[in-house]
Amino acid sequence: MDWLRKILWFGRVAVMDDSGDYQRLQLVQRASGNGGTERVTDRVLRMVQFGFTSAPPNDADVLVLNRNGEAALGIAIATAHRDSRPRDLKAGDSAIYDVRGRIIRLTADGIEIDAAGGDVLVTNAAKVRCTCDVETTGDVISRADGKAVSLNALHDTFNLHNHPPVVAGGSWGSGPPKPQA
Repeated sequence: MDWLRKILWFGRVAVMDDSGDYQRLQLVQRASGNGGTERVTDRVLRMVQFGFTSAPPNDADVLVLNRNGEAALGIAIATAHRDSRPRDLKAGDSAIYDVRGRIIRLTADGIEIDAAGGDVLVTNAAKVRCTCDVETTGDVISRADGKAVSLNALHDTFNLHNHPPVVAGGSWGSGPPKPQA
């Protein structure tokens, strides 16, 4: 079992540097067998799955794989943060989350987005296309041509708009002008 301890070990994030090609972590490891003395390991390379990245918060748990059993060649291969990890997911569910309580859940019932009171921003999109019904409890604001238009205001204007009665057979009332033939 001693060989396994040389290859795999657990630590906690003390410092995270995300400025280079790979993240580098400073990790604190509670060394076993020496009265609980902590060992600090600097600039541990962190690798994550392609297409997904994160910045683990201080005190996050880290699993390190030491290449050739040497701590100087360690690679952080997994991180976890107990305090912010969502719980009670069902089998087959996935989630993306952060320490602020924001979460995107992929569930059997659909996709749930909880912005935890923050904004949701879509940028640099040529088009956002929805092929569904959209239901909102707030107003929808369009800023086409730089002028803000409220869907609620348009609805209110439509409801107040009235035409006098129109007599059948050619009367145009006081509404829009009669089209030219």
